[in-house]
Amino acid sequence: MFGLWYSLIGLVFGSICSYYARQKDRAQKDWFTLGFVFSFIAFGVILLLPPTKKEEDDVKPTNVFDDYRFSTNF
Repeated sequence: MFGLWYSLIGLVFGSICSYYARQKDRAQKDWFTLGFVFSFIAFGVILLLPPTKKEEDDVKPTNVFDDYRFSTNF
């Protein structure tokens, strides 16, 4: 009976940790596993972690067709 309760609690905390991991741009599968195994501890850690910073590309978007004035009127 203990195994059933442990599994249910693990699924709940795994899902919650996975949700917060997605919100903070972290690996969802890893946090689901941590939440399943360590439930309360993993939940506390994911709440305390800051969101990851997305690395922005140094490449500026350009439009290839800016130099050419294509007309859509035929």
